[in-house]
Amino acid sequence: MTPLARPRRSLPASDFAQRLALGLACLLALAGCAAPQRDEGVPGVGTLHLIGQQQLPWRMTVQGTTVGGLSGIDHDPARQAFLMISDDRSARDTPDPARLYWARLHYDLQGFHAVEMLSSVPLRQADGSTHAKLPEADAPDPEGVRIDRATGHLVWISEGDRVTAAEGPAESLVQPFIREARQDGHPLRDYELPAMFRIQAQAAGPRRNAVFEGLSFSADGRELAVMMEGPRFEDGPAPSPGQGGLARLSFFDRASGRLLRQHAVELDPVRSAPSPPAGFSVNGATEILALDATRYLMLERSYAAGDVDYRVQLHVIDTRGADEVQDRPRLVPGGQVPVRKHLLLDFDRLRGRLGGIANLEGLSWGPRLANGHASLVVVADDNFTPRPSARDRNQILVFELRP
Repeated sequence: MTPLARPRRSLPASDFAQRLALGLACLLALAGCAAPQRDEGVPGVGTLHLIGQQQLPWRMTVQGTTVGGLSGIDHDPARQAFLMISDDRSARDTPDPARLYWARLHYDLQGFHAVEMLSSVPLRQADGSTHAKLPEADAPDPEGVRIDRATGHLVWISEGDRVTAAEGPAESLVQPFIREARQDGHPLRDYELPAMFRIQAQAAGPRRNAVFEGLSFSADGRELAVMMEGPRFEDGPAPSPGQGGLARLSFFDRASGRLLRQHAVELDPVRSAPSPPAGFSVNGATEILALDATRYLMLERSYAAGDVDYRVQLHVIDTRGADEVQDRPRLVPGGQVPVRKHLLLDFDRLRGRLGGIANLEGLSWGPRLANGHASLVVVADDNFTPRPSARDRNQILVFELRP
């Protein structure tokens, strides 16, 4: 979820994202200049080299819809294109319905040359209608999307909404969901969610803007990994400048749509103190992406009032040896073995080269490059800022993975 109120030609492509288990013995991670020692030592990982960035024009339109809120991205080798999902959920942002965008990203080893926006696809309900928008009830908050290479179907997530009667003019309890759909946006089925994910008026269950945020198929394609952005009420306080928090990483069986297992993930403290001291601050997981059978990339984003831009880190998390916690009603610091977490890239180190770091929320493997190396794409959510902003912008980054 957003942390604040809110040339044409085709390129050859090859399927990479779901073959990582075979080809990832030597990949990933740091960019550019010499790294501090703490950024090193992730086994089986190489280096990450920045190819370049593009920024979509503020409030550009595609087929009559306003482009923004890009919270997830995935690559479709069959189309030689990328699919992006917009988290536009409020009539205050745009009048457009919840939607997807198809785009081609034109890049090679020499640079990131252009973004070609192709089309907009509305996400639909079972009766074929588009979704409502806030302040109406049942407005989704799309946060991630993945493409099944075998069927062509999509899986997308919504984190719902939680506004209590004490917080707003009207109570709004919109439930999260995990949904499989066709590429035309028509829904096929919803995954079965345990009661722990149910949004409630009382201080129990998920917090607002801290539900489903990261989404990835497992390396073998049999499971769906879903990352919460932040802690449930029962799992402790949300991260603050003085302390981190505990979020849940869940694995669902794709055949049945049911929860298989769950692990705890330790989130870092907010990386800077807000100014003024009572100002807004947040730190949470914004995306995950499978590396192999047990390891995932995880984006973690921090922001505090007064920050010039966002503080984003890319981690490798490993579920090996982590405790199963789906039957634990509460998580407590030191009360369970969490997933292992290794810092891979601190985007602060690229701030000067990129002119700032935007609200990075999406990760996707891209086509292989001419030298055989893989590419990694990162996209940002511009929060539908009402005016052009150096901080909130539709930033798209491309990296080369060097073994």
